[in-house]
Amino acid sequence: MLWQAGFRNTTCAIGTQVTPGQLSQLSDQPGRHIYIAFDQDSNQAGQQAARRLARRLKSPAYTRASFLTPKA
Repeated sequence: MLWQAGFRNTTCAIGTQVTPGQLSQLSDQPGRHIYIAFDQDSNQAGQQAARRLARRLKSPAYTRASFLTPKA
């Protein structure tokens, strides 16, 4: 769906985990804007995963942003 919406450089987490290879690819270009989106779960798993990933990507070399998807 992201590709169809015009986002050409995307990756997909498996569950709530991002692999070391995905993390490396996300952070390999200074100045990159990274958007983090996990669905909202009643057990907060998606929200917690987004916060963990944002912390792992914390660097002045790129900009990151998280957003919530609508509850299903």
